Amino acid sequence: MKYAAHSLMWTPEFTEKDMGLFDKLKEMGFDGIELHLNHPESLPMEKIKEKMQDTGMKCTFTAALEKKNNPISPDQKIRERGIASLNELVDVVAELKGDVLSGVIYAAWGEFTGKMRTKEEWDYCKKSLFKSAEYAEKKGVVLALEPVNRYETYFLNTAEDTRKLVEEIAHPNVRVHLDTYHLNIEEESFYEAIKTAGDYLYHLHG
Repeated sequence: MKYAAHSLMWTPEFTEKDMGLFDKLKEMGFDGIELHLNHPESLPMEKIKEKMQDTGMKCTFTAALEKKNNPISPDQKIRERGIASLNELVDVVAELKGDVLSGVIYAAWGEFTGKMRTKEEWDYCKKSLFKSAEYAEKKGVVLALEPVNRYETYFLNTAEDTRKLVEEIAHPNVRVHLDTYHLNIEEESFYEAIKTAGDYLYHLHG
């Protein structure tokens, strides 16, 4: 078990000016830093590699997809853009020696249709994530799906639904990511939610 702190607690976009977080978190006793890939093009990749080497700190990664690259969109071109976006993020993770890309990587974060989740969206998600998982497997990266509260998505809110989706995708590089903030809203028990995720649980936010 390794412990990291999320960059979003300090900055909405990790850039070269934030490199001191590696030293700060190492001094605090953490094993690494979790970088949110909302603007991967802004990441100082070489500086991060150097800092990882100097400090012995590792990186983990989260992301959230948007309306423009929503893998459950009824528009095929947007779904394809979602797959391409996930693959690009996987490349970043792999280059920085990470093993997991987690977060809201199954739908557009904060987007609502005004309806309940549909079977078509469920099927779009399964197909999109399977394709990205095939790519991620070649890079040694796991896609960990994070159920979040009902105010942030209508698609995945519970550990039970997330496990069901992972089981139906049936790919070894698709797993579950749980976050105690969201569990506190949507679940009756942290313990039961973690038990529900079971062996599929790959990443945890506390």
